[in-house]
Amino acid sequence: MTIQTPVKPKATQFGPKFGTAFKCTGEACRLSCCKGWTVSLDKDTYRLYRDTPDIAEHVQKAGKTQNRSNKAYGEIKLGSDGGCPLLTETGLCKVQKSLGEAHLSETCTTFPRSITQTPKQTAVSYTPACPEIARLCMDTADSMQLEHSDYALDPKLKYARLTSPDLSDTSQALFGAVYNFIALSDRALWRDILVVISYLSSLDRQPTATQEDITQQLFAFGEHVRSDAITTDPSIFQVRMIYPTLLQTVELSEAARDFRLVQETANMALGGAHVPFEQKVKNFVLARETYWKLFCQQKPFALKNLFLNDLIRNRLVFSQTPEQIVDRIVDFVLNLAMVRFIQILTFQAKNTIAIDEAAFVAASISRKLAHSQKNRTALKKALQDHLGDVRSVATLLIA
Repeated sequence: MTIQTPVKPKATQFGPKFGTAFKCTGEACRLSCCKGWTVSLDKDTYRLYRDTPDIAEHVQKAGKTQNRSNKAYGEIKLGSDGGCPLLTETGLCKVQKSLGEAHLSETCTTFPRSITQTPKQTAVSYTPACPEIARLCMDTADSMQLEHSDYALDPKLKYARLTSPDLSDTSQALFGAVYNFIALSDRALWRDILVVISYLSSLDRQPTATQEDITQQLFAFGEHVRSDAITTDPSIFQVRMIYPTLLQTVELSEAARDFRLVQETANMALGGAHVPFEQKVKNFVLARETYWKLFCQQKPFALKNLFLNDLIRNRLVFSQTPEQIVDRIVDFVLNLAMVRFIQILTFQAKNTIAIDEAAFVAASISRKLAHSQKNRTALKKALQDHLGDVRSVATLLIA
């Protein structure tokens, strides 16, 4: 009797090109995903760990204040340093050693990927909170080229399941148009984001045109947005709005200490606590006009790629109202502003760009913002209080 190999189900995979090149750097990683994160456990995994010697003492049920579900039924009890106690000195996970890779939690199996399976396709996106993801995203001009392909679902991918409805044709057209407009434009990123925000703010509801039509509308709309919208050097806004958030108290976790290291470097670049504000602005402008210009000459697509990556990771927001989409895009801008601001202050002039250093900064900021909303909330409030329009003026922060 001939035993036939089962045919794995087919699905359409959607995601950025750089994702296929991702490989965990393991012990070489400067910002391990085993530190500073809450590791949620689904019910089956929690029970398995609870019944496994050397692992059981490190797990607990999710807190009563949480919305305990099958997917987040339990969690790993992190150590005092914010690190996972299952991580050994050799960099190997005790779960892998005792039970095998197949029994890693859903959280650990997935990171840094975010996989959403819908009736039409499986969308794969990646978080720049992983330094290697940030590096791959920022390193080459075609990193964010979108790819569609048929592939066989791996049975190990427990997280690849039907999790949400897909975008409607109208919403998909709007997402595709905004993405293509940003990706194809050769103008400054802040100008294109201003065009997108202005275009969406002018809509009462989502357009019903095709993706090609909306893309053309965006390019046409851009011709009417004043090219001199920013008439003064935005550095004063950037230092005034972003710098104070770097001085806020952060959580005592391993990830927070990594972020504090970046904070201290940026603070030194501005001159320290006793330097007058006007001098801080001059120091920032100097750093921007010297070291940062070298980075932009060699990696002119880096920030654009990070923004496009945020669009992919949050593409389902395009099913909402134009106002909600704008609010989310403003969040992307604020994230990017933090990354750019601190990269300027921590960048070191060399013959060749140290993309690993730039990626470390991007990952540190992304992880910090993922831990707490305080920085983004402070920036939004400052923009609203001092400048009036948190939407359009948000582009000042990356000009």
